[in-house]
Amino acid sequence: MGEKYELHRVEAATLRALRFGATSYKPVERMLRLGLELQPLPGEQEQPEHCTPEHANVRGPGYYH
Repeated sequence: MGEKYELHRVEAATLRALRFGATSYKPVERMLRLGLELQPLPGEQEQPEHCTPEHANVRGPGYYH
């Protein structure tokens, strides 16, 4: 697989396969072939770009309603 796909893709697919309990070649190769190794896993949420800091002086949305 290392000759056909980039190393970072192979590593990502391997880690993803292990997370689901797959330990054989076929699931890893299928993920690479379909480009699924870099897709977010179900239930994972992306982090927001900007996050309001927690502080006593910061008013939340409930303050204005």
